[in-house]
Amino acid sequence: MIFLLSIFCGFPSGSSHIKNLEQKKVIGTEEGNSMLLFSHFPNPFFVLGSVSLALDCISYACKIYLAIFFSNLILFLFFKGKRNRYREKDEKKTFSQVLAKAIFSSSQMILIIYGTSLFFFYLLLFLTYYLPLPPFLYVFLCGVFDITKGVFATSIFQNSILRSYFILFFLSFGSLSIHVQIKSILEDTSLSYQSFLKGRIWGTILSFLLFTLMVLNDLLQS
Repeated sequence: MIFLLSIFCGFPSGSSHIKNLEQKKVIGTEEGNSMLLFSHFPNPFFVLGSVSLALDCISYACKIYLAIFFSNLILFLFFKGKRNRYREKDEKKTFSQVLAKAIFSSSQMILIIYGTSLFFFYLLLFLTYYLPLPPFLYVFLCGVFDITKGVFATSIFQNSILRSYFILFFLSFGSLSIHVQIKSILEDTSLSYQSFLKGRIWGTILSFLLFTLMVLNDLLQS
């Protein structure tokens, strides 16, 4: 279920759903940590929209998404933990209680996401304005601080494959903003940020290998 929700909702929703399940005792800590390894997906509409626009090639955008999807699928097959059967005690809640809790939870998540995104965005503006950076370092810093800016910053490169690799790294590993968001989400739980980081390292390596295989296949057929 978490795997499917993460696919359609994009990051950092996967970690948020895992946190909720762990707090409700639907899953255990070990199972939650294993889920953190393979629940990092970019929003498919962002990839097919913004990424394909930045690359001016929907084919490479699709390959990027497929590489990330199958890398997470591989992690899911190899690292999924044992399913523990937990049951949360039934508590009767009124509609007003449920609504208030939902609003509070959503507001808290929005503040975390937009707060960290704005912080790193303005920090990036400060760095790029005052520091003369070579193209490669400029694009890398843009993506590391802010994924959207990093995606469009790759336009300074002429080679579409090189641009695709940069974007693949930004989306698969995640920006500093995303990592801070995940760490904040997991802070008041027994879940480990290290599990998420481990998943991003393995996921990035696998997605690079899969993307390379798809590109090579296209080159050999052309």
